[in-house]
Amino acid sequence: MENSIFTAENVLQNARSFLGMRWRHRGRGVDGIDCVGLVIESLLRAGWQPKQNDALRLEYSRRASDETLTEILLGEGEKISPHLALLRPADVLLFRFEGDDFPNHVGLVTDIGKYHHADGGPIYFIHSKAAQPNPRVVEGPLADGWLQSLVSAFRVPSLVDKGGF
Repeated sequence: MENSIFTAENVLQNARSFLGMRWRHRGRGVDGIDCVGLVIESLLRAGWQPKQNDALRLEYSRRASDETLTEILLGEGEKISPHLALLRPADVLLFRFEGDDFPNHVGLVTDIGKYHHADGGPIYFIHSKAAQPNPRVVEGPLADGWLQSLVSAFRVPSLVDKGGF
């Protein structure tokens, strides 16, 4: 987006344009997209300019064998507590699943409004899931299994806070 302000709203609008797209390892659109591709493409299309080119050429296997993903995120964003009350839309979530030694899944926070109200409703996030059946980009609540797998959160510092989004 030329001459536009880099906002969480723009990031999430771009992320939601991928809803329903099929999952494909290392995919970056058209033929499919994976979780890392969803985050990178959503940020880029909203005007993000990465500090390091490695963020765009990230090589990774389905099973993480090191901390590369965490290191890339640390180089591009500010690590924040994954405490739910601190999350904001467009924050990047990093997950490590049971049995894995290293984090290997990411998503973007999409909605926090319900969590901050008295009903204590869930935070929502968007991600590209490889799980069967129907691996694809989905948006849903950050519920039990996801909460147990959440290890870190990152905020892209150049995002403009439009207040209240």
